[in-house]
Amino acid sequence: MGLLAPLAEMFFIENAYRPFRGNVLFIGRQDIFITIGALIRLFEKYKINAMPKAGLEFNPSNPHLILDKSFMSLFEISSLDFMDVSDYEGANIIWDLGKPVPEALHGRYDLIYNGSCLDNMFNPAQAILNLTNMLKPNGRIIHLEHASNFNGPYLMYSPGWFFDYYVQNGFADCKVYLAEFKDSPTLYFGPWDLFLYDWNKNPAGHMPTCQNNSHFMLVVIAEKKADASVNKLPIQLQYRKDEMTMLEFKRNLIQILTAERPIVNMTVKRNPQREEFIRLGMLSSDLYNGVYPPL
Repeated sequence: MGLLAPLAEMFFIENAYRPFRGNVLFIGRQDIFITIGALIRLFEKYKINAMPKAGLEFNPSNPHLILDKSFMSLFEISSLDFMDVSDYEGANIIWDLGKPVPEALHGRYDLIYNGSCLDNMFNPAQAILNLTNMLKPNGRIIHLEHASNFNGPYLMYSPGWFFDYYVQNGFADCKVYLAEFKDSPTLYFGPWDLFLYDWNKNPAGHMPTCQNNSHFMLVVIAEKKADASVNKLPIQLQYRKDEMTMLEFKRNLIQILTAERPIVNMTVKRNPQREEFIRLGMLSSDLYNGVYPPL
């Protein structure tokens, strides 16, 4: 899938909260849907004075778009690795995330970006175990996954699938966003109508119904606490019967619901048709203003 323009803006927002540093892993090479013009607008919007250390490089298959390595060189990171099941796109770590990763990779990364990988896999539970095992304590992971049948995903995800996993394992924080879009150009370049998943209104973690020919993606930002586990596998709310598991979940939930990470907050209000989600407003409406580069 790639790193879509509204998600690139979310990277800048997350970096403003706590700068990206250290070792970074991308799951596969990523198309970055940001042009030089959109990048300048992001710099102006977030008052950033930075340029890639080696100058900008552009995607050979679409010279309008910035290369993934150039995009990440805007941040104060030490290294950038790419993991994929094959080397056909130039990954430097070849591994099938459906199988347990070698222990040598455990605790290596400060940031992991998974750009629509789990929705193409048969064994996503093993994959999320691998990703969180590879995170350092206090490391962050960002997921982008399909939540409706657009582009023919193998799997579609609910907010609860991610949220329950990160709560059950005692992560420091987990924010789950629902991004609503109309078509391919708005998926890749924005704007997204952005919602925040609200556990208090929707503890079972289900998805709303698509309306007016719209489609959904999920964006998840999670932070690993120093003493977090990774191997606790939740089940959906209505099937949880073990009292100790429920008590642990509620204790961890309080920590996440009171975490200090700010939400991506434009104009907060409820949508009567999607009461279980907090509407945050339109994200990245000013990056392209409806004039999109060719795909």
